[in-house]
Amino acid sequence: MVRNERKLKPLQIRFLHDSIAHNFKDGPPILDTFTDLLYGELTPEDLPMIEVIRDNDKWYSFNGHRRLYLYKLLEEHNVIDEITVKVIPDEDIDWKRVGRKKSTKNDGESVKVRGDESFVDSRDQIIQTWKRSEDLNQVQITTSGGSRHHGEPYIVTPQTMSVGNTGTHSNISNNGTEAVFRSPEIRTKKKGCLQCVIL
Repeated sequence: MVRNERKLKPLQIRFLHDSIAHNFKDGPPILDTFTDLLYGELTPEDLPMIEVIRDNDKWYSFNGHRRLYLYKLLEEHNVIDEITVKVIPDEDIDWKRVGRKKSTKNDGESVKVRGDESFVDSRDQIIQTWKRSEDLNQVQITTSGGSRHHGEPYIVTPQTMSVGNTGTHSNISNNGTEAVFRSPEIRTKKKGCLQCVIL
């Protein structure tokens, strides 16, 4: 690991700001990036590294507050455990600038998301849809020939799966006493979100 880089849990890092915008600097919503991270289409290593400072034995994000917000959500849902951060050495910290940036009212424990009244509902819907897709992946899979080979459909018995309105295009069909589950498309990737500038 490069000097001044280390691993930290996102939940160990505090915010300097009291609020963040719902979108990145060039416009894309942060929930687009969150969705890509949640489904594994992006990893924290694909995004610019967050810089942190240490003050009174506490870690604070010097930049990347929107990314940190997403990483905290991912850790809360056991998607990631740690991220690599760049530590600004004490001798290089501009404490006057830190003072100007620091607007937190609760010592950096949380931030508000501004600019989108539906943000929380949209965020929670993304998480619920992802959880349903994870539940589907955990369904007991059986095939007539034992282990399933690549390309074969999943065979799920009615006793192990209840099909409801999940908001997905799951293509479920009945086949005697079994339901054939054919690779549902859980979500459609939003084009262009990978090209957004992350700040």
